[in-house]
Formats: sequence, structure tokens, C-alpha cells
Amino acid sequence: MSTHTYPLNAILGDYARAGAGLVLTGTPLFLPEPLSPWVFVVFMGLFIVFLFYGIRATLRHIRRISVNEHGISTTPIAGRELKWTDLERVKLSYYSTRRDNSGGWLQLNLTDGHASMNIESNINGFPEIAGKAARVATGKNLPLDAATIENFSILGISLESIPAHGGQS
Repeated sequence: MSTHTYPLNAILGDYARAGAGLVLTGTPLFLPEPLSPWVFVVFMGLFIVFLFYGIRATLRHIRRISVNEHGISTTPIAGRELKWTDLERVKLSYYSTRRDNSGGWLQLNLTDGHASMNIESNINGFPEIAGKAARVATGKNLPLDAATIENFSILGISLESIPAHGGQS
């Protein structure tokens, strides 16, 4: 079994953006002079958005993903378990941050029919997690779209070279 986490340096930017947003939108809310109701509602709405963004970053930072021969699970909050035998869909998407596609991240989506699990590429050991998902998908003959196949190849995972093991590898 292997356990994977999102390292602090992968989440630090999210913490900084959330903190800056909370300071910039929260400061006017606590000024001695009252804001007009409309301005107050706008700043309060933005404050809540940045608060949830910070909570989401914290939850990702404390999240633990465990992978073994039977499945993949997350802990501690809103823990999920997905058994490899129940896997129905694997999708590996690339999200670019630049027009020339030079920056961005991959997101692995695993679905078992009841729930789905998203794992971003900045987690420790992402290639191993993606490789396991690719082996299971190949072993179960799950249909993969062209973008997913291309994104696996970006990680150096050739789906043709993966031996089929009935999803139990």
C-alpha cells in the first residue's frame, strides 16, 4: 500500500491567494465607516468565496490518498473508497494555464458508478497513481477517450505496453 499527500509547496499558492483575498475583501467590512448595503453585500460575497477557497486548500493539504491492490481511498474528512473491481470510468484531463500549453496540471477522475474521485497532479506520487488506474482500465477494457490516452502518454504511460490483469494488478 502507498499513501500520497499534497505537499505544502503545492498548496502554498492557494493559501496565499485565499489569505490575500480575505484581507482585501474583509478589511472594508470592518472599517469604522459603514459601507453602503450594496457594497457590503459585494464585499461579503467575495469574502465568503475566498473563505471557502481557503477551506478547500486546507482540506486538500490534510487529505491522504491510499492506493493498494484492492482500491483507492481518501481520508480523513469526507473519506471515500473506490474498489478497482467497481471502476467504471477513468479520465485524465489536462488544464492549461497558458495559451501555449506550457503550464498547467493534470487531473485524474475515477468513477465507480456511485461516486467519483479527483486527484490532481501536484500530489506526491501522481505518476504511480495514474499508472495504477491505467493498468486497471486496460485490464477491464474500459473505454478511454483520445485526450486521456494522450495525457497518459505525456506521463510516459503507454497503454499498449500495459499487460491486462483483469483490474487486479
